[in-house]
Amino acid sequence: MTFRYLMSATAALAASTAFAPAIAQEHGSPFKATDLVAGERWFTRDHGGGDQTLGHDLTIRRYTGSNQWTCNKPGTNGSKNSDKMTWKKPVYAIEDGVVERCWKNAPDNPKPGEEDSRVGAGTGKIPSGGNHILVRRPDGGLMLYAHFAKGEVSSALCPQTPELMQSGQAKGFVFPEADRPILKRGQFIGRAGNTGSSSGPHLHLHAITENGAARALPMERGLVSNFTPSGGNDCNGEANINSWSKLNGSPIPQDDVLYWPPTPVGKEYTRHKYSESAMPRMFQHLADSGYMLDWIDGYSVGGKVHYNHIWKPANKNWRALFGLTQAQFQQRLDQQSEAGYEPVHLDSYTRSGQVRYAIIFHKNAPGSWRLRTNRTQTQHQAILDQAKADGLKPRAISVVSVNGQRRYSALYRSQNIGSWQAKSAIKESDYQGVYNANKQAGRQPIYLNAYKHGSEIYVSAIFASAPKTLLRAKHGMNPSGFQSEFNKNTGDGYTTEVITAYDGAASNHRYFGVWRKPSGPTRAR
Repeated sequence: MTFRYLMSATAALAASTAFAPAIAQEHGSPFKATDLVAGERWFTRDHGGGDQTLGHDLTIRRYTGSNQWTCNKPGTNGSKNSDKMTWKKPVYAIEDGVVERCWKNAPDNPKPGEEDSRVGAGTGKIPSGGNHILVRRPDGGLMLYAHFAKGEVSSALCPQTPELMQSGQAKGFVFPEADRPILKRGQFIGRAGNTGSSSGPHLHLHAITENGAARALPMERGLVSNFTPSGGNDCNGEANINSWSKLNGSPIPQDDVLYWPPTPVGKEYTRHKYSESAMPRMFQHLADSGYMLDWIDGYSVGGKVHYNHIWKPANKNWRALFGLTQAQFQQRLDQQSEAGYEPVHLDSYTRSGQVRYAIIFHKNAPGSWRLRTNRTQTQHQAILDQAKADGLKPRAISVVSVNGQRRYSALYRSQNIGSWQAKSAIKESDYQGVYNANKQAGRQPIYLNAYKHGSEIYVSAIFASAPKTLLRAKHGMNPSGFQSEFNKNTGDGYTTEVITAYDGAASNHRYFGVWRKPSGPTRAR
């Protein structure tokens, strides 16, 4: 299996939005990917007619393997509200507005498929939308978010209502115009439930124009995948977990589809020991969410390829590829160079004893560059010496061991990194001493690449005096040890700059990590 993936993203710079219209044409997501358990996605289908024609009933499906999905939690049969992954999942506002009407404490329906006996046409006891908010949109239309669990609508948006409506309350609690709560895009609204006229836990969402016509909801971000229900029951069905399409400003289709909401953009998104099969879809998801790939480290353990990857908020045009053979690499490098994209990060690793490459490009990256791949140690040293003579500095020196020989791939750029030292064959047992010597000389690690050669673990390292920041570094970590260091360091305000694992190891995953506390630019690119 060879993965060749290309993704481009453009930053939403302030200058480009200075003259944007007051009413946004694209909406945020009602969900966050970070609220989903691994393997979960939202699901929706054709909704129906009238002013809800373009609306959605949204529930969650869980991946069970072999492209099969279900709506129930593991070990349950769906007979309880809590058997559904949708039950009490957080919901967020997709746009600004003001809340005109709401209800908060309608009782939960007893179970999926059975409504509270007080719900029904003409009873006037519970709003058909159960616990809900009705929002006046910026364009004068209305948006309904409905069927929240009992008591699970935010107190900032809805007061403590009784269970049942009183005479004259019509469809819920109506705010006096002067007291209407302001709702902001991305604000927490409540938790999905099964109240009112509802067959099971879900979020109902639809919008109408000022004159009452159904209105589509184009989404700024998010991915969708076609879903085929099985056995006439859309609780279970089939969808290719690796086949996703960007909404990119389009509404969620009025078909049976899975919906993968974006991951909120924070200071970083970092993962280690990521499987080869899952990497392409996660790559697509994070790029769609508004991140850019900042670091990628491929490595093999026991013949299986994994990836360590670091993502930062996208602030420029970028592209990245991984899983490339030698021939593919040169072809793609030429193509991207012709399009004005220049390499800023390079990695090599082995797959079934063959060299594979990953590379990150930035559009019009400042300075000049030179890149060479798959060279012997002697060839590499000559290239390094010439690059140094030409004023270029090493940015990546990636080494793999193939048929008992080291093969070198290196990227050089003209950015200032101060004084530097590059060593490509440091035994793991000697690394701490090399680190200490460079620290004494005022240099910090800006690049690390670990590999197994013969029976030894080696490290290729570049130390530089710029940029100089607060730094934490550790090596020899197992997966749980790395996670502990990551949690501690990011919790203390550091960002992850380097992760590398031993390529070619027989069984154990071991990691080197570098974290910096930003006080300005970190990685020089």
